[in-house]
Amino acid sequence: MSFMLTFGLKDDVAVEWNGSLKLSEGEILEASLLDVWPSESAADFHISGVEMTWTGSSKREKDPSWVQANNKQVPGYKPGVHDYSITKPYIFIVTLKGAGNAQIYIKTQSHGEFSLDANELALGESKKYLAGEVEVAACAPSTEVMEISRTSLPMRYNDFPSVDTDESGAIYTAFVSFVGGTSPLLTPGSIITPRARIQDFSEINDPLVGDQIMLVEERNGQMSVPEPVTENGKDLYGVKIVVSQTGKLWIVWSEQLDGNWDLYLKTRENNKWSDTHRLTTDLNPDIHPVIAADGQGGLHLVWQGFRETNSDILYRHIAPEGSVSAERVVAATDANEWDPAIAVSEQGVLAIAWDTYAKGDYDVYYSLLDGEGLLSDASPVAASRKYEARASVAFDQDGVLWVAYEEAGENWGKDVGDESIITRKATNLHMGGSKIGLMCFKDGKPLQPSTLPEDVIDRDESYVYYYKKFQNPREYAAYTTPKYYLSLPVLSVDENGGVNLIYKKQLLNAVDMSNATVFANYLTRFDGSYWSDPVYLVNSEGHSFQKPEVAKLKNGLVIASGGNLSASRYGDFQNVRISKVAFEGKVSNYRMMHLDEIAVDRPTQEILAEKEDVAAIREFRSQANDSEFRIFRGDTHRHTTFSADGGGDGSILDCMRYGLDVSSLDWLTNGDHDNGYREYSWYMTQKIFDIFKIQDHFVPMFSYERSIGYPKGHRNVLMAHRGFRVLPRYKDAGENQLYEFCREFDAISIPHTTGTRSAGTDWSFNDPVAEPIMEIYQGARNSYEYSGAPRSVDSDSDNPGFYWDALKKGFKMGVISSSDHKSTHSSYAMVYLDDYSRMGIIEALRNRHCYGATDNIILEFKCGDKMMGDCFVAADAVKLDINVRGTDKIKQIDIIKNCQIVKTVHPDEQQEVKFTWEDQDPTNGESHYYVRVMQEDDELAWSSPMWITVE
Repeated sequence: MSFMLTFGLKDDVAVEWNGSLKLSEGEILEASLLDVWPSESAADFHISGVEMTWTGSSKREKDPSWVQANNKQVPGYKPGVHDYSITKPYIFIVTLKGAGNAQIYIKTQSHGEFSLDANELALGESKKYLAGEVEVAACAPSTEVMEISRTSLPMRYNDFPSVDTDESGAIYTAFVSFVGGTSPLLTPGSIITPRARIQDFSEINDPLVGDQIMLVEERNGQMSVPEPVTENGKDLYGVKIVVSQTGKLWIVWSEQLDGNWDLYLKTRENNKWSDTHRLTTDLNPDIHPVIAADGQGGLHLVWQGFRETNSDILYRHIAPEGSVSAERVVAATDANEWDPAIAVSEQGVLAIAWDTYAKGDYDVYYSLLDGEGLLSDASPVAASRKYEARASVAFDQDGVLWVAYEEAGENWGKDVGDESIITRKATNLHMGGSKIGLMCFKDGKPLQPSTLPEDVIDRDESYVYYYKKFQNPREYAAYTTPKYYLSLPVLSVDENGGVNLIYKKQLLNAVDMSNATVFANYLTRFDGSYWSDPVYLVNSEGHSFQKPEVAKLKNGLVIASGGNLSASRYGDFQNVRISKVAFEGKVSNYRMMHLDEIAVDRPTQEILAEKEDVAAIREFRSQANDSEFRIFRGDTHRHTTFSADGGGDGSILDCMRYGLDVSSLDWLTNGDHDNGYREYSWYMTQKIFDIFKIQDHFVPMFSYERSIGYPKGHRNVLMAHRGFRVLPRYKDAGENQLYEFCREFDAISIPHTTGTRSAGTDWSFNDPVAEPIMEIYQGARNSYEYSGAPRSVDSDSDNPGFYWDALKKGFKMGVISSSDHKSTHSSYAMVYLDDYSRMGIIEALRNRHCYGATDNIILEFKCGDKMMGDCFVAADAVKLDINVRGTDKIKQIDIIKNCQIVKTVHPDEQQEVKFTWEDQDPTNGESHYYVRVMQEDDELAWSSPMWITVE
């Protein structure tokens, strides 16, 4: 059994809560902190048999320096008041063994003492003590399925668990085990504060051992030694396990061979493993398999497979003897279908749920496949204009289908950025799981339980004071908005009839810039009338994409979780743990409400117009340099929850949804700080960005953000190839080694936020091959073209890091636009390509064949056969050809020469403008020219310059 102890519920300043705990019988197995802050450590606990002591306090810690710098800019700022967090209680979890009938004595050094019976709190129940200052809650303990080292190299990381049970109660847990490299660069903190400068790039290119599927069995409380299911050294993504009624094990996973991600199967019967069978062969990725026993000794297999340019939901049946049916389409539209979930009823009906982006937002649908193989038409579960995605399904004992899903507001991932510039309302990516939606269906008719999980899930406040932007004026505010991020619901009906919902919730950890944003798993159970208070699953802390898995046990459930980040706050650690929970009493009746038919909203006019704009860009062709070029839209500055400050950016898989669906991008990079500072997050980032490479449709790039303060500056590093790690940061920035890194590994560096004193640069160095472009506009902030330029409202006017400062130094740098934290759908890196590949994108950016835009604006800028980014000698007069197709009417077009506006054109109510301008006063020697476009709606585009020499 495990208990969560919370001290200091009423504290408004930091207060010490040192104390001790003693059992009358049993043993204290372990204690761990929840919501770890930088100053806290597991060393604060001392455990010996039936006793333990601790030192700890509620927290009111100082904000990070980067938050303080922002706070000082806001009217009303008060030193010593606005630079400190809201007080956070001291919370830890203690796990006991053999203490079911024990008396628990808890004594604090300064606040008194109390006692309780270990069995007086049922799972999920809590009780307050010491005048409400302390709370004790019963939570679900967990056990590691495999012992792994937290310190020795190479490190092993376990993740992607799948769990099932057989009729005897044995538990089978399959998972992916990754073994990294041996470079000392991988030890905690070595990226951010390296002990010494690396001498060569061998540590960057240190080889991996790779992935392997492992299986652990638990019988009568005893864990087996992990058994390899596959060879080591593979490249794997997820695994699923099912035990059939005959005891046969079925294991399915996705694996990369020769650049192709396909599904594979292996079975075990009578303790004998089969050969590995390949289930798919399409050139595009086959991922996210879900499997279920069919009740006849065979297997249902459903997965997400990309066919041509879009992903579909696909089905195959595998017979007991191993024969595999033909691929069958469950759902396919002109958009992407995502993340299937399945369940089998007692009558053998297979329910399949998924979400689709068919009408320009995510909606959840389901179909039923009966025992005769008849597939029903898709029926809506939730099809409003809100975000509705990532479904889970289960049948209850009455044959009612339950569907849980993530739900959030409208316009998920649409225009978000600096609120003083972007005023349209949209929903941030991190709000993708703002609540858990729940629907039920009986004979196709919609129902809902009388109460919903939302009635019991806490809405905690953030524990950080932070500045909040208002349009006019900017005011100081305590940033205490609820942490709404609830995600990855998993439904299961236990043998007693209770409906169980497991979900992930973002923890309120402080922003420690050396660690990722942390999420934990919780359980709530519907007893026919009410949902229980949420139960915390001990040591389930992990990343936002790590979905819990569940299987039935006699009178309960077993839940598998990947992660355990909290216990390794200063280390690099991933392991799989299982939690077993038991329930008493049969659920005989469900209180349900009948609902109206599910309405399906129509796409908005904005969505339809955007599709036309994207199609126009993809159809546009430009002839230059004896080649034909297309415009490919991208973003070089995405973030995810792998960043410590990425809680507002969504998961690594949200990043893929955003790129493929919401913005319909052609290429994309992930700019997490140092790829999350750890070997595992680096490996997973590169793996996911490799998986989602779609033939001739979508090219994810390998990248990371290198954050060094002014005057060296923040940069995003883009790479064409997988497998190269992050270059450590140094106090002197190490820019020369960064440029060597870029040349060595087909990479480029892109400075961003350049016009600020916090993350900007003074342009004291440049390498035109390694650093050929800069981020002229950032969706999260503003423009860094020059002080006073359009959308440059928040820049430091005296900072020498604007784009014009670089040009005046003679740097030949092109421009792009991109997003940064929380910002979406409001800044694009437009690249002219004649080679749609990772290396083609790198080469085009090196050649500066690119422009930045805040909307889907077509901008062609040429001089004869030359194009933006080119350097050349003018054969005769300098005649510049400008061709613009806007998303609104064009207000003005500025032609800039040598950092001066030399011509402004005001088109007459036109959305498409094409003209030629001749420089009537050409300058001997080299001059640079570029174009800036402004629409009536104030959307902008900036071309890269051409450097033209007149002799």
